[in-house]
Amino acid sequence: QIYRHIEVMLDDVTGQGQMVVQDRCSTFPLRQVSRGGHLNRGEAANLGLASARGDFVLFLDDDDWLLPDHVDALAQALLRSPGFQAAYAGVTCRHQLADGSWETLRTFNEAHDPTRLLLENYLPIHAVMFARALVGEAVRFDETLQVYEDWDFWIQLTGLTDFLHVDRLTAIYRIAEQSGFGVRDGQPEALAGLKALLEKWRPRWTLDQLVAISL
Repeated sequence: QIYRHIEVMLDDVTGQGQMVVQDRCSTFPLRQVSRGGHLNRGEAANLGLASARGDFVLFLDDDDWLLPDHVDALAQALLRSPGFQAAYAGVTCRHQLADGSWETLRTFNEAHDPTRLLLENYLPIHAVMFARALVGEAVRFDETLQVYEDWDFWIQLTGLTDFLHVDRLTAIYRIAEQSGFGVRDGQPEALAGLKALLEKWRPRWTLDQLVAISL
């Protein structure tokens, strides 16, 4: 990453402490954090949030990619726009074919729409950078959700800040059999996760939100 003020943190999701960790990731300081047991995605995200020390936070799953200017583009956008505490850039979703080539399945790079976000997650988890100060006991990842925990978290954040759209493709979402619930349809896990998310949020929608959804 061309942005120089980064601390890299690895979540030990197995709790076995078997990751080989140096004290640097390229030129950046590197830390490993663990609870000493297995973590689901929401638990791992909350551990990362509790351990982070920077002003801004960005997640990266171990099979996805950030292009060299991703962090810089988001950080500079937020530093230039004090009215925003979250920003996101465009993400290309790719799937590797049997011959080793890559197929583009979808591109996420739409303008922010908080009403649409209630019904569709168009923000891959590594697309977004947000201010760590937004996080607290009432704003954190829902550890009961098996999928769409990031979608639920973005909905929480939209109640606290507008999201700034950086109209550039600066990250890659690698779609595998166990990932890509927002891209591939018809999966039982995805349907169950959608029902759990809507069951949580439907009673919380305001009248204005319901009107906006219906229009």
